Amino acid sequence: MRRILPLLALLGACSKDATPEAAPVCDSASLVDGECPGVSASAVLCDAPTCTDGVACASTRVASSQQELDAATAAAVAGDCIALEGGSFGSVTLPPGVSLLGRGPGASGVQGIVIVGGRAATIRGVTVGQGGIAATDVATLTIDHVFVGPTASKTPGISLIDSGVALSATTVSGAAGYGVALDCDKACPASGGALSATFTGVSVQGATDVGIWARGYGVQIRGAEISATHGTMFGRGLEVDGGGSLDAAALAVHDNTDVGILVDGSSVQLDGVAVARNLRGVQLQATPAARPSKLANFQIVDNRGVGIGIDGGAQGIVIVGGRVAGTTLERLPTAAGGVAPIGDGLVWLGGSSAEVDSSVAFGGSARAGVVIDASSSGTFGGTVDGSNATGIVIVGGKSAVNVGAAATTAKTAAEFATPAELSSQ
Repeated sequence: MRRILPLLALLGACSKDATPEAAPVCDSASLVDGECPGVSASAVLCDAPTCTDGVACASTRVASSQQELDAATAAAVAGDCIALEGGSFGSVTLPPGVSLLGRGPGASGVQGIVIVGGRAATIRGVTVGQGGIAATDVATLTIDHVFVGPTASKTPGISLIDSGVALSATTVSGAAGYGVALDCDKACPASGGALSATFTGVSVQGATDVGIWARGYGVQIRGAEISATHGTMFGRGLEVDGGGSLDAAALAVHDNTDVGILVDGSSVQLDGVAVARNLRGVQLQATPAARPSKLANFQIVDNRGVGIGIDGGAQGIVIVGGRVAGTTLERLPTAAGGVAPIGDGLVWLGGSSAEVDSSVAFGGSARAGVVIDASSSGTFGGTVDGSNATGIVIVGGKSAVNVGAAATTAKTAAEFATPAELSSQ
C-alpha cells in the first residue's frame, strides 16, 4: 500500500518556526500504512499569530474577535483570505471564493461554516463545531487540517452539494448526521461522476447512518479510515451510488453497524483495503460493464452475514489477491422475503458476472465459503478451504459460473436462503 506522506510538509502549511504538530491517535484497526489518518483536535500549525503560508491570498484580513470576523466576512471578496488568530468564534458564512485559515484545530475554532458559490476556496487549521461545514456550488473546496464535530442533531459533519472537494489530514468525529455527504444534484451523468472528491489522510469516526456518502461523484481515496458508524436507519461506512465511481487505496473500514462498503450503480477500484467487523463487508450492485470494477490486495475479515456480496446484475467485476475470512452468522432479510441466518464469504447473485482469481482465499465462513445462484455467470478460481462450514453452494439450479473441478453442493432456493439486495440512499 502507498505511504501517505505528512501533508503539512507537502502543502507548506506552517511558517519556518512551526510548532511540531500533535499527531492523531488511533487504535490498530484504524492504522493506514502504519499511521493514524486525520488530524488531532489539539494540533497547532504554527507559532505565528496567523498561519497563511501555502495559500495564495489576494489580501488577508485578520480576525481575533467575533466582531472582527463579522467585519472581515462583510468586506472580503473572491481571492481574499480571512486569517483567524487563536480563540473560539461563532458560525461564519463565507463569501464566494474566500478562504478561512486558522492556526490549527487546537488553537482556532468556529461553530459552523457555510459557503455558497465561487471558483475555489480553502478551509484550513480550524475546529468546526455543531454546525459542521456546508458548501453549495463551489467549484473546488480544499479542506485541510480541519477537525469537525460533534455536530448538532441530524447535522452532517461536511455536506457538499454540486461542489468539488479535496480533503486532507482531516477528522470528522461524532457527526449526528452523515459524516461526509456529497450530492451531485444538477446534470450528473451516469458515467463515473461529474464532480471530483479526493480524500487523503482522512478519518471519519462515529457518524450517524453513513460515514461517507457520495451520489454521482468520482471519489478517490488515498489513506483513510471509516469506523463506528451507527444509526436507526443504516450505519454504513462508505456508500457510492448514482452513476459515480470509487477509486480507493490504503483504506480501513471497520466496526460499522451496517455494510462496510456499498457501491451501487457505480464503478469501483479497491486496492489495499481492510474491511472488518461490519454487517456485510463489501457489497457491489449494478456495477456497469462499460466501466469494469476490480478488488485487489484486500483483507475482508470477521464481518457478519456476508463477506463480499455481488448482486443486482453487477457486471465487469474482477477479484484478485485477497482474503475473506471469519464471516459469522447474522439474521438478514432474504431475497424471498423474511429473514434467515446467513454467514457466507462470497454471495454471488442476481444475474451478476464476475471473475474470481485463484489468488483469492475464503475461509472460516459460518455457513458457506461461496454461494452462487443459477442466474449468475463468470469464472470462480478461488480457494475455499475446509474451515468453512460448507464449501461452494449452487442455489436454484445449474449455474453458468465456471468453478472448474471444485466440489459443489446443490440447493434449492427454498432450502438455502440468500440475502436481499440492499437499497441505496
